[in-house]
Amino acid sequence: MKRTFFTFFFLLACTVCMQAYDIAVENADGVTIYYNYINDGQEDVSCSISYKGKITEDDGSVFVSADVEFGADVTSTLVALVPGNLTDEVKAAIIAGEYANIVEISENGQVKFPATDMYDGTYTFVVVTFLNGQAKNIATDTFKYVVVNPVWKSLGWCKYTEDCLGPIYRFDDDDPLNYVCTYEVEIQEDENHPGLYRLVNPYGEVYPFNDPGDWDASHDYYMEINACDPEGVFIEAQEMGLNWGHGEFTICSLGAYNLEKGTTFDEVKASGVMGNLENGIITFPKNGLLAKIGDRGWYYGNTTASFKIVLPDTTHQEEPTYYRHFIEEGKVWKVGDDVWDYNNTAHRIKYCYFDGDTVISGRKCTMMWCRHEKQNHQPSIEFMGSLYENAGRVYLVLGGTREFKLIYDFASKEGQYFELYDHADQIDFDIIQATIKKRFTLINDHYKGPCYTVILKKPWGDTIFQDVEETWMGGVGSQYLPLDNCALHYGDNNMLMSCTVGDEVLYYNRNIIDGVTPDPSEVKKNTIDFTHVVKTRPKAPRRGESAEITDDTEETESLTGEYSMKELFVNFKPLAGPYVITICNESGTEVYRKEVQTSNVVGLNTDISSYALGEYTITVENDEEAYTAEFKIDEETGIKRPAPDPSRDGGEKAGAWYDLSGRKLYTPSPEEGRSGLSRTLPKGIYIRDGRKVVVR
Repeated sequence: MKRTFFTFFFLLACTVCMQAYDIAVENADGVTIYYNYINDGQEDVSCSISYKGKITEDDGSVFVSADVEFGADVTSTLVALVPGNLTDEVKAAIIAGEYANIVEISENGQVKFPATDMYDGTYTFVVVTFLNGQAKNIATDTFKYVVVNPVWKSLGWCKYTEDCLGPIYRFDDDDPLNYVCTYEVEIQEDENHPGLYRLVNPYGEVYPFNDPGDWDASHDYYMEINACDPEGVFIEAQEMGLNWGHGEFTICSLGAYNLEKGTTFDEVKASGVMGNLENGIITFPKNGLLAKIGDRGWYYGNTTASFKIVLPDTTHQEEPTYYRHFIEEGKVWKVGDDVWDYNNTAHRIKYCYFDGDTVISGRKCTMMWCRHEKQNHQPSIEFMGSLYENAGRVYLVLGGTREFKLIYDFASKEGQYFELYDHADQIDFDIIQATIKKRFTLINDHYKGPCYTVILKKPWGDTIFQDVEETWMGGVGSQYLPLDNCALHYGDNNMLMSCTVGDEVLYYNRNIIDGVTPDPSEVKKNTIDFTHVVKTRPKAPRRGESAEITDDTEETESLTGEYSMKELFVNFKPLAGPYVITICNESGTEVYRKEVQTSNVVGLNTDISSYALGEYTITVENDEEAYTAEFKIDEETGIKRPAPDPSRDGGEKAGAWYDLSGRKLYTPSPEEGRSGLSRTLPKGIYIRDGRKVVVR
């Protein structure tokens, strides 16, 4: 469509004001000397200059830019940026090359000046052409500049209805509404200037009519919308980084165009050409926008009065207390599959994890994978999809699609209705009507942090809806699978066993038994008893004293812990806030240290398989209190130390591969060495030489 039909409509009657000047300069004796340009009519020494607007680079630096054109016979060209209007004295300084803010250019195109030292007021771009050292022509463009020092904060994704560029490219007799489209664009607001918004790359990859190569992907382009006065909204002239082969596309509002030409804000507002912000929606009057394609001048936009920006609902964009992001590097969900027998044993295990980033429609997404394990079966890897998270909302894009589907909304208020998407079959999405019934903070042995009771309504047949109540956990998601609202899927028998980030445990379900791990004796647990010492009287109530928190423990509740030959686990249930955890051996040497924000971490599960025999002290403390316990690693505790692993000395078991449950998968032969056959294992996370290894 855009490459075949190129019929322009609605040409703007007024054009950019550019004038040629004779030069009048007062000499040292106070005599004014008038110069006339000499042009015998044979040389093309013409020139023009047009203010294009502000440009914000990726590093935050701001420039003002102009388009310059000059004749084919010009031998040199000077461009200057002048505060206020151009005077004869400044003209003379520019021609003499003595003006400070001046550049020489050798070809037509864009020129830009830093806006660092600019202030609110009027400025003038000036261009002078020369032929063999003789000034031949001069042109100017005067504009108004408003200083802002923005601090941009993302509000999420707005719905943008485009009615400026699309209708220009159409058949003569075609309905322009056929070229109006609505799509999602990221929108930001300046924290220092509420009401100053900008769309991020609105005419980049997300624009439905674009093909690869149509837009400049080297840096971000922004459309700034000044809605500081909701009844006087305007868009300054700004390039959008799009070129369909006929020149760069520039957008501007008619109100901003008139402001740049010297009309006062009140006068422009009274003329009725300004935009409006009402009930979270930005609109402009019909023909209230302008579009420029290359050097073809300005054309009317918003010719169908369809232009619209629907702002995100920012009334509940703040993240909940102790909110933890769903997408985190190193996060692993362990899910028990096929849980059906009387002792809650999982006969299959799924490990869901993040590995790799991708960009979809201009949004940075993280890819999720699932490793399937079953006893006596080779593990397999499945791609789950790409995830995107913004302001408490989590979106999923299935492989082969570019559609962002909301699967979690941790930002909605109680009673707020929204639509989710479910994809239990891994092929297609089903729409689920959802409502947050209750938001609360939960503390128990399994989880600590914000929780959400959600009412899900899934279509059942043509007319019946099925109501299901489910609990979401902040940073964890569903208690079934991380990507599915599986309370709706009877017979799936999936149950979340744990969710961890490194050695931090966000969720831990003790009730599900891992039936895939072949040797339960290797995970025999021994309890740890902690001693509690108060350093200073706490300044704030403990978590258990808050009436809004679902915790029935007393203030004096201590920590609990257990350990095996492989790992040590400490439950942080009674704690809130940052604590430092240290482990020291019997000589006092620190072998482990970490600071943990315990408000949304239920426990710590750390690997101690490499610890030497002996006694250890673990301390969990902050400035107000300390919990201390001792544990002993020797055969008398009932924990057998593993035989020395030749892999640590380069012996015949060098480089053995284990899964995350500790089951040995493969030991390379001495001939294969330490690199042996990792290529035969599916993509996933493994243990080798006591460390996690990712196979891609």
